[in-house]
Amino acid sequence: MKLKPLAKNLMILLFSLIFIAPVTCFAFGSKENVGKIVVIAEKAHVVRNGKKILIGGFGLILKKGDQVVTNSSGKAHIILEEVNDVFLGPSSKLTLDQSIIQKEIGPIKRFFLTIFGKLRAKVKKSNKTSLTVKTATAVIGVKGTDFIVEYANDLTTVGTLKGLVNMKSSANQQEIDIPPGKMCSVSAAGEVLPLEEFAGKLLINMEFAGEQMESEDFSGEKIEF
Repeated sequence: MKLKPLAKNLMILLFSLIFIAPVTCFAFGSKENVGKIVVIAEKAHVVRNGKKILIGGFGLILKKGDQVVTNSSGKAHIILEEVNDVFLGPSSKLTLDQSIIQKEIGPIKRFFLTIFGKLRAKVKKSNKTSLTVKTATAVIGVKGTDFIVEYANDLTTVGTLKGLVNMKSSANQQEIDIPPGKMCSVSAAGEVLPLEEFAGKLLINMEFAGEQMESEDFSGEKIEF
């Protein structure tokens, strides 16, 4: 019996979904795959091995060494291990890497993000993953928190919305814990500046990542790295 054109097309679509679903579910299983990117606004792309890759409507699986680039009006949402969310602001470059270390509790996947520009990360606590953000002047250790990092004009600024973030100067290893509702900067010379109240301007262009947490929702504990 011959299928009508509409029925035939529906069958093709059904079989396509059956084969695509496992690929989507297990895409993060490869050691080379770091996460997935979804473009919030146009004008963002990925650089892989020196070549520019456009991001399709369904997103793109990211690999070790990939660099996500946004222009002055571009934004992107990056998903790490399907549970951790990184939001990249306009005029930014983010390089992704990862490694796996063996511990008594089992393998731990460590994510390393190098940022030029601005990002917001919402990281869930996990015994299986860890996240470190690097700029040209600082290293930020995080685990189970919500924070913003901005690197501009040779100044690294970190603001904590929820949890507790540890920032260390790359120049002199001086470090500081940044509690909820506070922000801190590392100068071009590597000096860790005093804590300040979280400034609303740090949230500019990060609105697509969600609203700022209310002060009564803030909670923190020291993050070691």
